[in-house]
Formats: sequence, C-alpha cells, structure tokens
Amino acid sequence: MAQQLTEKRLSNQTLRIISAVCLIPAVIAIIKLGSPYFDALIIGVAFMLINEWSRMSLNNAANPFPYLLCSLTLGILYLDISLKKYCEYFISIFALFALFHVSQRRPFKDFILHVIGVLYISWSIYLIIYFINEGLTL
Repeated sequence: MAQQLTEKRLSNQTLRIISAVCLIPAVIAIIKLGSPYFDALIIGVAFMLINEWSRMSLNNAANPFPYLLCSLTLGILYLDISLKKYCEYFISIFALFALFHVSQRRPFKDFILHVIGVLYISWSIYLIIYFINEGLTL
C-alpha cells in the first residue's frame, strides 16, 4: 500500500501571525519615510478594513458604496472639499446605497449599522492622516 500524503494547512490565526511578523519591518520603514508613503499605507489599510467590515456586516465585499463613502471622507483632506459639498455628496451616496440595499431585500437596520461602521473607519483614518500631517505625534 502506498502511503498517502496529506497536505497540512495552516490555521487562519497562524497565517495572520506569520503575515504580521513579515509585515512589521515594512510598516515601520513606511512610517519612518513619512507623509506620502504613510498616507498611502493608511488609505490601503482603510480599504482593507472596509472590505472586512462589508464581508462581516453585509456578507458582500463587492459593493462599491462603502468605498465611495471612504473616498469622499478622504477627499475632504486631499481635494479640499467643503463641508457643504461633503454633506451633499454624502446624502446622494447614502440614498443610492439605501436604494441598492433595499432592492436586495435586506433589513434596513443592517444598512444603518454598515454605514455607521464605514463612517467610523473613514473618519478614524482621516483623523490619523490629518494629525500626522499637522505634526502631532503620540
């Protein structure tokens, strides 16, 4: 009889620990390099967080509206969007997202929870970038 070889798979937690250990030197280097690289890293992290949040709260990461809300929030910082324009754009994106969500026959409370999470992520990232660019450090 031939001995069967089985492929040993690493657990999800083990993969996360290995990737964290590998990424720590790169992240520290990017933080030391400063503004444009740090901003790009933080924006990438924001989109990864929104992807995770979308998969957890809506079971769907392919929805473009959360990414639009985050881009709009970061647009205040980089494109100098006024607060009035931000509110107008936010309401239009919110309305489109609500229509899209309701058309899929999902509960509206899930939509509200999802939007609150996306705004929490977006504004946190916005404040991190704003404070770092203003010279405030921990």
